[in-house]
Amino acid sequence: MSVDAATTVADLLAGLQVALGISTTPVSLDVDGRIVMNGEVGIENALGQVDIREVGEVNPTLETSFGFTETQEADDGSEFTASATVYDSLGDVHNVLFTFTKVIGRNEWNWVAEMEGDEVMVSGNTGTASFAETGEIIAFRYTDDAGGLSFRPQADGTTGALPLTLQIDAGQFGGLSGLTQYAANETLQTIADGHTVGSLLDYEINSDGVIIGRFSNDTVQTLGQIGLARFSNTQGLLRTEGNTFQVSGNSGLAIEGFAGGESDTFITSGALEGSNVDLTQELTNMVIAQRAFQANAKVITTGDQILQDIVSMVR
Repeated sequence: MSVDAATTVADLLAGLQVALGISTTPVSLDVDGRIVMNGEVGIENALGQVDIREVGEVNPTLETSFGFTETQEADDGSEFTASATVYDSLGDVHNVLFTFTKVIGRNEWNWVAEMEGDEVMVSGNTGTASFAETGEIIAFRYTDDAGGLSFRPQADGTTGALPLTLQIDAGQFGGLSGLTQYAANETLQTIADGHTVGSLLDYEINSDGVIIGRFSNDTVQTLGQIGLARFSNTQGLLRTEGNTFQVSGNSGLAIEGFAGGESDTFITSGALEGSNVDLTQELTNMVIAQRAFQANAKVITTGDQILQDIVSMVR
């Protein structure tokens, strides 16, 4: 740079920035008047020993007036990976590998999503994530403006589960609840809200008649709700087979609803309603159980007598 009587310190700072190819963070002075230079991201942009001297002249004043000390080593462009487990409509498991690569000189990362199997990407598998200078995420974009990551769960030419579209939640913009950017050695973690296929292990019914199923994949889901019907004249219902009743002209139409809420009716799970018991069948079952108990008792008594006789013979 050319120096004359009008040259200022600001000119020197600008000259250093141009000479070192710095475009992101301007060369500046700290509160103590020291020159601060932040090179671009990447080892290839590392700042070495900086010497300020007069071209063609040996100027001892310049050579002794400037001394620079490295305060932080240059880092290469970072790359992080994260694997997410997702599930298709048939409950099959698919693994998605996300790779985030730092854009040199910017608070921005390019990301790419790849499948670990023979699944076929459809759209939304590339994009960018931008961060503020304080580390909060401010934008998460898809390269093709897809709005989601779409893929077919099986290879071309085969049939199977329905195509999937994943909604990637990078966190609240301007917040720290999702992706963040800090100068620390961290890993990326993903959380998916899907689950594998499971079989029904057990179920329960609450007081509102809601049927809740428990499955082998550690999930709990609502299966349905028991409906109730009221009649203005219950005595007018017609008795039919199997201890059931049906609507008649005398009973009036059914007023359908559910237990709980504004209704004063509640359901007790696991209880046997007396009006639904077939007395003839229950008495028959009781007699059968009693005869079986008596027969077993006779077997035990006979076995005990045989053992006593054997003991007596030994003596």
